Amino acid sequence: MAKPHCLLLGCGDVGTRVGLELAASGWQISALRRSPDQLPREFRRLEGDYTRSGGLSSLADEAPDFIVFTPLPTSRDIAGYERGYWHSLSVLAQTAVMRCCQRLFFVSSTRVYGDADGGWVDEQSPIDTSDPRSAAIIEGENAARALGACTVIRPSGLYGSPPGRLLQQVAQGAVSNNTTQFSNRIHREDLAGVLSSLLRQSAANQELPETLIASDDAPCSAAEIQGWLADQLGVKNPTLSTPTAPRKNRRCSNRRLHETGYRLRYPSYREGYRELIDSYREQRAQ
Repeated sequence: MAKPHCLLLGCGDVGTRVGLELAASGWQISALRRSPDQLPREFRRLEGDYTRSGGLSSLADEAPDFIVFTPLPTSRDIAGYERGYWHSLSVLAQTAVMRCCQRLFFVSSTRVYGDADGGWVDEQSPIDTSDPRSAAIIEGENAARALGACTVIRPSGLYGSPPGRLLQQVAQGAVSNNTTQFSNRIHREDLAGVLSSLLRQSAANQELPETLIASDDAPCSAAEIQGWLADQLGVKNPTLSTPTAPRKNRRCSNRRLHETGYRLRYPSYREGYRELIDSYREQRAQ
């Protein structure tokens, strides 16, 4: 039986994790990014730019069974979101790479959901087209679905190595006192694991959801997670503050994720931040 062939389009951190996991189990991996020399040697490395018309010409000879597309905005303004999430699909459509593709996996964001006043949202919840950046992501989802069989994965906030700003802020003594504003997250290793699991299921001709939220088991308030981190880091008498920037307040349900059979490696922030805390302490001690 031929090895399944997966193309990782816009292959950054998460894509690289997916590719290495699949390559270790015998998959053929092609990966495209603007700086292909940064990709692992286990991959067939391709140079390209999915945000530029004609920027995917290096895919001319590729005939992948599956494509994982992990787009990012080219800038933080509305135009950057439109170019990263929507225009990129028209660039992909200019190629013939979809001709043999059994399924496209498009990595979106839970940003597409509106405010739920701290309530739960799932794959069936209304999406928010009033936010122009959310609308650009939604247009990208629609364009991805129009290309053929597609699963849209909507991850919540990514964390993991490198630790990021939250751990540094708490270590410096800044902690939120907001107990009503919920946050949602998923470890980078788990997002890669979800994608790898879905790819294996698709290769085995199993039915997949058209939309899937990727989030862990423990949505929590900013005060809860930052207070826990402060305690773990030994921060005494942290400065309490209330964020002034308005944010959408909701809890992301991962019921459907569990129904796919995937078991989270880091079910909550407690497991996920443990290694990061230990690593942070080691770096501070050096």
